[in-house]
Amino acid sequence: MKQYIPLILIAAVALFALSSSGVASSLLIFLLLGVVPGTTYAISPFIMLLITMSLLWLVMLHLTSRSAAALQTTRLFIRLTSRKQQLPRRRFGRSSAV
Repeated sequence: MKQYIPLILIAAVALFALSSSGVASSLLIFLLLGVVPGTTYAISPFIMLLITMSLLWLVMLHLTSRSAAALQTTRLFIRLTSRKQQLPRRRFGRSSAV
């Protein structure tokens, strides 16, 4: 529990800083309405749809590539550990010829 207290405090300070500076609200207004912050220019809904879809596509591509890499690493680990378990415990047994 003690290890989570600094993380919770950092998250609370970051949330407070974002809410007081107005960055979160301007980002939300940009994403929902297409109004560019600090100007009176508005982007058309079709362009905002294209931007949102491309960002979602990039996020999904990134997540699937990371999960595929993790799955490949897991399969490699399982294959190597199963090989290790199949190896004999001793390389050479005791010989009775001595």
